[in-house]
Amino acid sequence: MFISTPRGSVSALALFLDLLLLLLNGAATELFLLLETPPTGRISSSDESESTPPVNWLEVTLLELERL
Repeated sequence: MFISTPRGSVSALALFLDLLLLLLNGAATELFLLLETPPTGRISSSDESESTPPVNWLEVTLLELERL
């Protein structure tokens, strides 16, 4: 099945695969941003004055995947 466009005809399968790749690319970008952003929740501890360095969540996730 072909879809007519002003520039010619396009295969419906090619159009579907192109849209699927765009969707997967968007999902991968959202996942990357989700892993890069630390959670906003805060765990209260008895010693609030102790400071910890920021955590790179993507690096932690990759290290956990390497252990598997």
